Amino acid sequence: MNLLKKLSVIGLVAVFSFAMVGMALADSASDYTSQADCSDAGYYWYTGNETCYETENAKLSAQVSNLLERIDSLTATIAELTGDEEPEPATGGDVPAVCEGVTFDRALDVGMSGDDVLCLQTMLNQDLSEPIADSGPGSPGNETSYFGSITKGGVVTFQENYSEDVLAPWDLTQGTGYVGKTTREKLNSLLDQWAAEEKAPGDYTEQSACEDAGYYWYDEACHEEEEGEEVTGEGLQVALADDNPAAATIISGTDGGNAQSLVPFLKVKLENGDNSAVDVTQLDFSRSGISSDSDISQGYLFEGDEQVAEYSSFNSGVMTFNDSSGLFSVSANGSKVVTLKNDIASGTASGKTFKFSLGEASDVSSDASEVSGDFALNGNTMTTANVDDLGQITVAGTSSSPTGTVDPQDDYEVFNFNLQAGQQDMEVQKLGFTNVGSTDHEDIQDFELYYGGTKLAGPMQMASDDTVSFDLSDSPI
Repeated sequence: MNLLKKLSVIGLVAVFSFAMVGMALADSASDYTSQADCSDAGYYWYTGNETCYETENAKLSAQVSNLLERIDSLTATIAELTGDEEPEPATGGDVPAVCEGVTFDRALDVGMSGDDVLCLQTMLNQDLSEPIADSGPGSPGNETSYFGSITKGGVVTFQENYSEDVLAPWDLTQGTGYVGKTTREKLNSLLDQWAAEEKAPGDYTEQSACEDAGYYWYDEACHEEEEGEEVTGEGLQVALADDNPAAATIISGTDGGNAQSLVPFLKVKLENGDNSAVDVTQLDFSRSGISSDSDISQGYLFEGDEQVAEYSSFNSGVMTFNDSSGLFSVSANGSKVVTLKNDIASGTASGKTFKFSLGEASDVSSDASEVSGDFALNGNTMTTANVDDLGQITVAGTSSSPTGTVDPQDDYEVFNFNLQAGQQDMEVQKLGFTNVGSTDHEDIQDFELYYGGTKLAGPMQMASDDTVSFDLSDSPI
């Protein structure tokens, strides 16, 4: 390249560089602080806020914003002069009344208006530590439907208060005042949260507000539950059942590995004389005799052949069954017979004696009008003996299907096992299974029990407690 061409290129670069620098140094509209300079530069001056705008539309938008703010201010002044009652600001975690039916589903910015803006201002006054305005438009009770500079300032504070949810997703550390996606999500989340934080019945002092909240008004107060019929009658009467177990010998194996299970110790009948069903929530059975708590390995309540509950605790000679929602229910003017059954601990010595009792009315907890009976209700004494040929059944060789996903199908094997009798011939009259997996009790249906290719029982359905039971008493295996 000759010298002339080089100089031409250098000169061209210099011209462009000068032009670019000149462009960068040009003033923007916001740099002008006087009307004359603004107009001379070809921009648009608005005297209402003494600001220079780049376009005429921007100037008109500012004029509209200023006008709406003045209208809001005049409206508040008129209300004050005429004595119009201002709405009460929202408190606590209540959903503001102006937010009923509002969902933040559009972006909001300065110059916009609507019911969502009114809700926004009210939420800001409720959620922020200080209101967005101390008086006039935007102050508590004077919220407006116009998004102006006051609202923008409140949004900035709101965004910074919830920066992790609102700003962090955009790598921002300062609020923008623009109600975009994450800001709207947080606002909607707060509305849902406040709606879930319902007042307690005792917080309502007026019938209409109580009933509007879904509660019940009676006896000059608000209640969570509907007024029920007064419970009347003779209460729950407890007595020994006619077939209370007689005194007997119970067995423990000499090898120390086995002992008798499900030994019936006490059977009681509970008769409900009230005009409504009674829930029995706790029973306390006292142990006596030449024995210790450790001689019992497990305790159960049975109604007929069905297990009602396992004991909750067994300490200092008291076996407790407890369920605040109810161990069982006795229908109005009905009765129920329950049996206390226990497993003897392995290796229990010969000659131990056991007797279980319901000592007094307070040992029976329920919602009956009262509990009565000829207490104490005593079971008979059971005495242990040791044998070296105690019959037993061992569940062995268990296996189940793989844990992978299974396509819907019929005749699918879910479990197989072996029953092995030891020392004596044994009869199996009932088999119960519990689903401990994650499937719902309706996911698997029509359970059948097979021995080889021979069907023994079924089909049965899984109960709501995830159990399946097969009654084999008519044809034991």
